Amino acid sequence: MEPALNRVLRLWGSAPPPGEQALRDFRAVYADPLLLNGSEVFVEELVFRARVLHNAFVEVKFEVLTTVEAPGRTVAVFRQQGRHVGPLPTPLGDLPGTRRVAETLVIDVLTIENDLITEVWAVGDELGRLMQLEALVSLAPRLAGPPDPPIDPADMAE
Repeated sequence: MEPALNRVLRLWGSAPPPGEQALRDFRAVYADPLLLNGSEVFVEELVFRARVLHNAFVEVKFEVLTTVEAPGRTVAVFRQQGRHVGPLPTPLGDLPGTRRVAETLVIDVLTIENDLITEVWAVGDELGRLMQLEALVSLAPRLAGPPDPPIDPADMAE
């Protein structure tokens, strides 16, 4: 069987097909459900996340920097790169497409049982990607709200 990491990168490297085919494709790689960063996640959620990725980015590609293999486990460090063309959900709100190319450094720890990934621990440099997209500048006015009123020094006296 093809190594799990190769299957993961191929799966996430292109937009999921419409309908049930995407679920079948993801279930050929991932257990359903699986543990993702300690929480139970169903394959439908992974397909949703892949669609969000490919709605926000085109020309998505991965560069594997290093891997470590052990029985039932693969650790990978890779760069994910793409051109930001659509809305990107962030903790600060949706960021409209910027047309900029951005990359994220990612570390994945995959647990594999019976040729399916049953657990993933993933860490990605989302702040770095948001800085490349100048998201903090773009989203800051929406977050700031009205300015605070000036402080009267008399109110500070005890």
